[in-house]
Order: sequence, then C-alpha cells, then structure tokens
Amino acid sequence: MEAAGYAELRRKLLGLERSGRLYLWLVDAQAMKPVSFLLNKYCQQAAEQGDLTLLRQWADFWRKGTHGTVQEVRRDVLPGVRTMVPVRIVFSDAQLVFAELGESRRAEAFLLMHRQMQQELPAAISWLLDYPRRIQERGFFPGCLALGKAFLAGIEPGQYLREIQAEGVDTKFMERDMLLTRSLWNTSESGSGCSE
Repeated sequence: MEAAGYAELRRKLLGLERSGRLYLWLVDAQAMKPVSFLLNKYCQQAAEQGDLTLLRQWADFWRKGTHGTVQEVRRDVLPGVRTMVPVRIVFSDAQLVFAELGESRRAEAFLLMHRQMQQELPAAISWLLDYPRRIQERGFFPGCLALGKAFLAGIEPGQYLREIQAEGVDTKFMERDMLLTRSLWNTSESGSGCSE
C-alpha cells in the first residue's frame, strides 16, 4: 500500500537527485540540511475519511515503510479520538535518500568515482559534481580520467578534440557525449588552446 503523500515525497527526493544536490551532499555532509517532508495535510486527508483503521494503516506506513525518521505528535484525529500521528519525515543524510529511491548502488558507484577522481584527477571534481548521473549513464567513467589527464597535460593551440591522444580512449569515446567531453575540457587550465 502506498500511503497518501508518498508520491509527492518521491518527486521531491528525485528532484534533489536529478539536480545533483544529492551527490554533493553524499560527499559533503555540510552541503545540505536534513531533508524534511510535512505530512500534516495527508494526515488530515486520511482522518477526513472517518475510518480509524485506514488512518492507522496510513500512520503505520510512514512509521515503517520508509528510510526516514518520522516525527509524531498527539492530535485529535476523529471526534473523541486523540492519538499519535506522523507529521513529518526527515532524511538526515544523502545515503538514506538514495536508499529511499532504491538507488543505493548508484550512490556507491558515485562514491567510488569521486574517490578515484580525487586521487587521479582532482581538478575535475567540480565536473564530476556537475554531471554525476550523466557520467554514470553514458559510461563515461573511468575513460574520463585518461581524457582529463590528456587535457591537463597540455593541448597545442588550434588542436582539435579528435586529435587528442589519451591512453585507452578513442574518438568514439569522446563523441559518445560531446557535452561531457567539452565540459571536461573546459575544466582543464590548458583548454583555451583547443578547437572543437
């Protein structure tokens, strides 16, 4: 059973993931405050149905059916019925949000990419944080490490991207996603001499 309000919660969490903010939070615990979602109006909708069993099922879903922490208060929910009901759900860290979205593996893969990028190509960390989902979905990692290193090693004035020599990376890799290739090139200090 999907409780009233859950679809809206998922939309909010997916928005954080798609915007990239969730990935930044994953590597910097101070990047965001805990994510909270108010349940008041959904509790009221459940109570307005006048069925205490349905209200309890709704409350139980929020207590047990998510990775977040539920905050509850005692309220009059029906005439003569005062009980504890969920009023807010809070996700205290990015891992919990990824788990709620069923994307824990995506989070783990990103953390591995971030660690390797920090060790081998720290100049491109901002690029990784700008395009985390796209880099994963386009299979741009780990090839982007060799490509980024080639960009940082220096590019001759007027040289075309397709002329770049990066170990294990061919022009088809670069053409797979020109937005990622160009944006990675733009992060390198020597990119200004390269033509597209």
